[in-house]
Amino acid sequence: MCINTICEDTRKIYVMLHELGHAFYHNLEAQKSEKEDVQNTNILFTTERKEIEADIFATMSLGMYGFELDDQLKSHLKGNYNSYIKQLENAGKSHEDISLDIENLSTNVMMKFNSHAKEMNQYIEEYTLQQEQETSLEEDEIVEETDEIEMSF
Repeated sequence: MCINTICEDTRKIYVMLHELGHAFYHNLEAQKSEKEDVQNTNILFTTERKEIEADIFATMSLGMYGFELDDQLKSHLKGNYNSYIKQLENAGKSHEDISLDIENLSTNVMMKFNSHAKEMNQYIEEYTLQQEQETSLEEDEIVEETDEIEMSF
């Protein structure tokens, strides 16, 4: 994966979270579960569904960390949502079935998000602590070097 370096920081974070959503929702274990779901229901597990799942995950994650979606990200989310709805309509689903599908999709994403949010926060806290420790060590080294230089005068 490569992220366009000219993108704004929030958009870069969104892209990373979107791809993380794919990793959480569309890995081999999740695909096995999807196959079982497909056999037991009439849910369509398509590229469009996978994209909206990853978008919802990224949107929820951004919100959890205090970021807001800009108009371009909102448009992206809306476009993927509309593509998925259109696909369901083209498959002959009724409006009631589509509503139920969206409700189930949202519930599933929320459950998986909640199961991963704690883990994501833990990684961020550990990384932040590590960065603070490295910064503190670097500052200590600078102080020591400064003291040595002052002593040599």
